[in-house]
Amino acid sequence: RGTSGVDFEKTNVFAQGYGLTNSVLGPLRSDIETHNMTYSVFTQWDASLPSDFTLTAGASANFLEYSIIDRMANTGNPTHADGSGRKTFDPVVTPRVALSKLFGPHFSAYASVSQGYSPPTSSDAVIPFTGEPNTGLKPERATQYEIGSKGSFLGERLSYQLSLFDMRVSDKLTPQGVFDTDGTVLYSYTVNAGDQKDR
Repeated sequence: RGTSGVDFEKTNVFAQGYGLTNSVLGPLRSDIETHNMTYSVFTQWDASLPSDFTLTAGASANFLEYSIIDRMANTGNPTHADGSGRKTFDPVVTPRVALSKLFGPHFSAYASVSQGYSPPTSSDAVIPFTGEPNTGLKPERATQYEIGSKGSFLGERLSYQLSLFDMRVSDKLTPQGVFDTDGTVLYSYTVNAGDQKDR
């Protein structure tokens, strides 16, 4: 038995940035329109095997693109560098494989390996303070290894779930501060910075 499907989402973001000096609102610094499209094709199937084993296998192909329109780039503002453009990320395939085993009607154990990813959001795609496109971003990617067990006792009045996992994230999305000469944070923007392990 299995399932397959398609998921599509489009988000439109309109963001304007103004200068702020000594709590006084200044002139318009940026006027950005961002169109974010994410879509994926996915499938997952379960196969019953001998000795009460079940094999689960699936995958999704994930697509992401941004279209940026810089509304400050017009004939009335000839010195403004046009930040308009399109950013299309390479498709990301995220597989999952799991094997589970029943030990009678009340206990089971499983092991799984799965991959996932987290794309930059539309707010990450533009540096708000400057209004410039943040073109160097890559999606976060993760691989998780997990083993566990589920079951119940005392006529199903007491149940438990136990899992041990090791998740390894690469290209972690992290805020990066931009500092003034006196150490004051002027603004921040999102960068890919290193790896992370969760256990």
